[in-house]
Amino acid sequence: MHTTPRLTVAASVCAAFLGLCTALTVPAVSAAVFGGGGLGSGIGQASGIAGLSSQDPKQFIQSVIDVAVSFLQLAGLVAITVAGFYLILGFGSDSAKDKAKNIIIYTAIGLVIVTVADIIVDFFSSLGTGAEDPGIRDRVLAVLDIALSYLNLAAVIVIVTAGFYLILGFGSDSAKDKAKNMIIYTVVGLIVVVLAQVIVDLAISLGEGAGAGQAAENVRAKILDVLLTALSFLNLIAVIAVIVAGFYLVLSGGNDEAKEKAKKIILYVIIGLLIVFFARVIVGFVTEALAA
Repeated sequence: MHTTPRLTVAASVCAAFLGLCTALTVPAVSAAVFGGGGLGSGIGQASGIAGLSSQDPKQFIQSVIDVAVSFLQLAGLVAITVAGFYLILGFGSDSAKDKAKNIIIYTAIGLVIVTVADIIVDFFSSLGTGAEDPGIRDRVLAVLDIALSYLNLAAVIVIVTAGFYLILGFGSDSAKDKAKNMIIYTVVGLIVVVLAQVIVDLAISLGEGAGAGQAAENVRAKILDVLLTALSFLNLIAVIAVIVAGFYLVLSGGNDEAKEKAKKIILYVIIGLLIVFFARVIVGFVTEALAA
């Protein structure tokens, strides 16, 4: 029978884990059997190490899950480190880049599945007791917050990568288009993330019994914060665009085409700033109207 290398590695990891558990359990059991207490005490020692309880198997299952999650998190860290080595030692190879990307994506998906599985186990355990586990909602929200933090970090990395494309493209149109697409998709992704956070806040407010009025107020405040932050970023982008126009003029060498390019950039920036200004006025007006 043909065995794939991936299955072989998985089987080896499982065997090593079971061997470690056996190695940790056997000394305590043998000490109890031969040093006092007999076989019953030895079995009790083994159950204590494993977290096993004859009255409540949930404790044993939870301990196994916790150990498995810890090992999988360590394996995820190792996998991401390996992906970094692929990028470093690939010397710009597309196959190495794709390999590293797949490793990181699959590792992230696996860690999410493990975390969600742990939450699902707790949820069904609480159903079995007939009482809601109040910690499940907090854990779900914590997972969402961590995911949003990682997405923000990924967005920063993507924008920095887009900058490298521009710097190392040496004026190439393909590099410019690549960087532009990366920045646009990243901004769209961040907007989606922020909207998801707004929806989560709305669901939390309703779920905590805050009432429709209070929930709407929380969401409205969140949306206003998002709008003001977006307007601040637009101001920053406008400053960058004006600086780029200045570079066009400085490096043009008297070229009329570069002069026209710089003029258009400055004109569009001025129009954009006017739109931003009126958007601020509109946001302030809407805020006052809704608060009245």
